Amino acid sequence: MSGARCRTLYPFSGERHGQGLRFAAGELITLLQVPDGGWWEGEKEDGLRGWFPASYVQLLELHVLGGGEGCRRRLERGQRGLAGCVPLAPGLRSTSRPL
Repeated sequence: MSGARCRTLYPFSGERHGQGLRFAAGELITLLQVPDGGWWEGEKEDGLRGWFPASYVQLLELHVLGGGEGCRRRLERGQRGLAGCVPLAPGLRSTSRPL
């Protein structure tokens, strides 16, 4: 999942989290770590890194490998365990339906 990109839906100050990533709504973040638990680590386009709530972002293009529809269903239900989901490389098109 590392390397996938997401767009922020809401602003996040990061003030209450020692390693929080501050952002405004609409920014792009590259994911670095996506552990279970609802907090992801990412890097903004300006190079700043930190942790943020997974519920504050929307994944952009995502291609499912190995996880099939089960992976897609976990994503649609908001479950954060994304094992088997691999980001689609820039410039490629997925044959599956978009999220």
